[in-house]
Amino acid sequence: MVSRNRKHTLNQKLHLRVESKEPYYQEHYGYYMGGSYCVELSADGTQLFFGMNGNDKGDGQAFGLPGSMLLHIPASERLDDTMGGT
Repeated sequence: MVSRNRKHTLNQKLHLRVESKEPYYQEHYGYYMGGSYCVELSADGTQLFFGMNGNDKGDGQAFGLPGSMLLHIPASERLDDTMGGT
């Protein structure tokens, strides 16, 4: 299980990573991203699964069409036991 401190750090990193991809998903798929939820880190720390709200209408509302994402975490960005608390 991931500690609360580590989850907070993961959520911050996730927000930055997903935010940088939002224009790509809007342009290529017409998907407008909203907030994330259900964040789970794989046991080996290499992947982060999360659900998110979103839609495909472009009406300024980012809910109604939830999505699932799997983020592969590069070795240089993975948390180890010294980085996020216990």
